[in-house]
Amino acid sequence: MSGKVVVKITWSIKKPLEMAAFAIGTVVAMSDNKYFLTPDIDMITMSDSSNRVQFAFGNKKNGAIAKDELNTAINKLNTHLHDQAEYVNEIANGNATITHSAGFMSTSDIRGLGIKPNAVELVKLKATSNGGMKAQVAKVDGATNYCFLLVTNGVFDITVVNGEIFIPSGTTVRIINTTKRTAYFEGLTPMEIVYVAVLASNATGDNGLSSVAKASTIL
Repeated sequence: MSGKVVVKITWSIKKPLEMAAFAIGTVVAMSDNKYFLTPDIDMITMSDSSNRVQFAFGNKKNGAIAKDELNTAINKLNTHLHDQAEYVNEIANGNATITHSAGFMSTSDIRGLGIKPNAVELVKLKATSNGGMKAQVAKVDGATNYCFLLVTNGVFDITVVNGEIFIPSGTTVRIINTTKRTAYFEGLTPMEIVYVAVLASNATGDNGLSSVAKASTIL
């Protein structure tokens, strides 16, 4: 007899930036979600915990104290994700669709099992009012998550090696991890050049970043 469908643990403390991006994906998915009105970990706490990991990761080379902070931040976010997963399990009660709507994968989700999705071929950008930028990609067969990375400091120098995202020191990046193929970045500087690439993935892995798209925000 098969077991009850539950959240599948797809994040790893060994890949802190991906875990942070995954956490933001759950925030996007659970915000205003009719199924999850009283989450165990509120959206602000989860976002703050994700940001803490990203900031600590960027400072990890600044001595022992910085490394300790990174480990503390990673473990805290990992705990938050597990607590949230338990909450989602309770609400979903075995319904895989409800689980997916929270930004989590389920143990019954076999899409792309054993096969990495192809890399995203093209990223379309459209500037919106008040410093916004809409990024959209075509559907990638087998992909269950899309990680949008937007850089604003003049050059896109982020790399992905064996599924781990590497962000050079000094690079200013915004990350949106989502099950959707569209992401909206807000609060950007007007008349600013931005660079966006997307990583499509599933539980098996990914096939690398898309090509980098370039666009300017508007006034």
